[in-house]
Amino acid sequence: MPNLKTTPSAPKPVARNGWIRKSDLDAWLGRYLPIPTQAVSNEEFHPIPQTPEQKRLEHEIIAGAEREARLAGTDRRQFLRSSCGMALAFAAMNTVYGKCFRVDAAELSDLAAVAANKTRFFVFDVQTHHVAMPEERKLREGNLSRQRDRRRRAQRFAGLLGG
Repeated sequence: MPNLKTTPSAPKPVARNGWIRKSDLDAWLGRYLPIPTQAVSNEEFHPIPQTPEQKRLEHEIIAGAEREARLAGTDRRQFLRSSCGMALAFAAMNTVYGKCFRVDAAELSDLAAVAANKTRFFVFDVQTHHVAMPEERKLREGNLSRQRDRRRRAQRFAGLLGG
């Protein structure tokens, strides 16, 4: 395990155009959590501050990782990068937000238990993308058609005026 007094830490992150990268902040704080514990920004908007529940989740993950890493004989960062670290994050979310994820206690320390409980799911992450339903598509096509007609009329009118 590295000696925290002699190991150089990451420098304090510097804001660029008013933004600090999450990876830079994580490196400076030394947390490297497997899931975000507050809304992060894609630099198009300022995220909301961390909620009390998110702070509690962060605390649960860090405390659990310290405990489980010590038992596993590894450092916290290495533990959090493992499948057991992800299982710990799911268990912490269950503690804070209620039972949402199926996680067994054995998964926190046994990679074989994680593999045994692994289920194949298809995850479709649409983020903020929009999938138009057929009715919306018809409405949108109608709007585009009306916009084209207005543009043509405006161009004809401009031609009449000598523009």
